[in-house]
Amino acid sequence: MTMRTTLGNLRLLGSTTEDKPKAGRKRASGDDPVQPTAGENRLDMRGLMVDECLLELDRFIDQALRTGLREFTIVHGKGTGALRSAVQKYLKDSKFVKTHRLGVYGEGESGVTIVELK
Repeated sequence: MTMRTTLGNLRLLGSTTEDKPKAGRKRASGDDPVQPTAGENRLDMRGLMVDECLLELDRFIDQALRTGLREFTIVHGKGTGALRSAVQKYLKDSKFVKTHRLGVYGEGESGVTIVELK
């Protein structure tokens, strides 16, 4: 992959000098659009393409493990079933997932997947 950027955007890994946000201002981060917070246990993927879906799911699982979230719901919708089957295959192969299942009546049935992490 090739990328162009200005020298000012680069920094050494392990560097102790980081840009710190000014007091009273929050820094917006475009790198992690999906971050589970306390109480947020739902990932809505409706409308995404399969490759985008798997990328977001990977980020969500990573953040869930960091925040201690052990169970969450993935909303992929019913549609053609492409997202559902891609999500199921990804979860089956993931070493971080303890169990996963489709939702039952009242949870969203085949439009959602319930995931429990290790």
